[in-house]
Amino acid sequence: MIMMYSTKNDNRVIYAKEVSKADRLKTASLFRAVRFKIAMVFLMVALFSVTNLCVSVHASGEDPPYGERAIWAKPVEGTPFFKSEIDSPDHIYKKCSGSSIVIQFDLKIREYDLGIWHDWSWLEHGFQDCQWRNPASTWSSTGGCTKILDGDMWARYEFDEPGHYTVKGRHRGYECASPYNITGGDVTVHIYVVEVTDIDVVSGATDIDDGASTPDNTDVCAAIKDAGDVVLVAHTNPTVVEAYLPDNFVSWWGGDVYPGHQLFRKVSKSSWAKHEVIADIGDSTATMLTYIIGSEYTDIQRLMGEESFEDDEMAYKADPVGMIDPNPATGVFESNIQIQFTVRPDSLITDGNAGLFNINDIKWDVSRYAYFYLWLHNSGVWTIEDDSGGQWISDDSVHDDEDNNPWNGNGHLYANDSPGTKQEAAADWVVMKANMKEWVRVGLGGTLGENGSLCSEYVDWRAFRSVRKVNDVWHNDNTYDNELVEGNLFWGNVPSN
Repeated sequence: MIMMYSTKNDNRVIYAKEVSKADRLKTASLFRAVRFKIAMVFLMVALFSVTNLCVSVHASGEDPPYGERAIWAKPVEGTPFFKSEIDSPDHIYKKCSGSSIVIQFDLKIREYDLGIWHDWSWLEHGFQDCQWRNPASTWSSTGGCTKILDGDMWARYEFDEPGHYTVKGRHRGYECASPYNITGGDVTVHIYVVEVTDIDVVSGATDIDDGASTPDNTDVCAAIKDAGDVVLVAHTNPTVVEAYLPDNFVSWWGGDVYPGHQLFRKVSKSSWAKHEVIADIGDSTATMLTYIIGSEYTDIQRLMGEESFEDDEMAYKADPVGMIDPNPATGVFESNIQIQFTVRPDSLITDGNAGLFNINDIKWDVSRYAYFYLWLHNSGVWTIEDDSGGQWISDDSVHDDEDNNPWNGNGHLYANDSPGTKQEAAADWVVMKANMKEWVRVGLGGTLGENGSLCSEYVDWRAFRSVRKVNDVWHNDNTYDNELVEGNLFWGNVPSN
């Protein structure tokens, strides 16, 4: 008597059976006849009350020894198609529906012949009088699903909640009169009942905290308008392998397709906008409110006689605006200007004031650069009293000349400035040439506005002043320009010795 063993490289035992010499000769002849055919235990799955479907399976320990694992590829219609499980594992993905899902699993023998799966032919392979063992099959599961009914070669399981489950069926094989018994084996399928839980930022935006009225299952993010995209991802319960999801498993509204990825979505940052991006899986929904934000230069007041901007809680108002004549006795002068920016999109202010997000997570700052010279003339000699060192420097050391709160002012931000002299100069002539740039930056996710990023265009303006004392009275002098206008100029007519 001889013991014959056959194993596969993945360490699954195919069979171990004691046979006589005569039986070995018969067996060898049979194997040569069916060398291109593979017997396979597989698992059939049906969505109960809908339609019968096959799913991928893997059977270990089946007889005869040339078995290999198989997977189910979903057909548009008709009989499922099987191929090697090397290409894909055994997974079933179902969308949560708010009610329990019932799936029936069936154990059968199938045969793989030159790329085609079909029913196993007992007589063709010389098997006679094969009977199921008793019991014919056994079943087990993980994840908390419930077996509600079973038979000789099938079981029906109920799945009540989203989660990752496994169902294992053991085909206990056949007792055959000839040529030998079939040992059967285990087949396991992973079942995922999936819900979407939330949408998160992958790149290109910053999460914003919830407000008092943020809807359930809703998150908020913000990004500054630029040429890129915000990339979002939908999170699920349980976590899934995206590559195995059926087509169109996730339904999206808003945003744009992220090529090759069902769980991802992108939003263009090319224009100011509010995007409501929604992901649905079955009866579960998650939303991301995505704001593409910035600030737009909308107005300037710089002429004598114009009234100051009137807006809620404006921190500082120059009144009146424009070039103020020098004090006749001291020569002190001012050049008052007010610049208005408006936060975009308008819906950001509306939604923030409605409590859809925490407005303290988006902070603004109106900033200024200066490039200037101040000349004094005395006893026929010009000297430079003050300058910016021949470069642009920050002129943003104080904030009481700004209104950085758009939430209580119709979305407006303000910059106010008064370049000039603060005390009487020991001179008979004073010339100031100041180029300025106003701009807005925003801090997201709790970052201070002054530490934030540029979110507006630069607004250029200049204040050129020339005041002179004649007969102990100071007055404007146009020798070196007196103007408060938009745009920069380097430098025009300047004092020189």
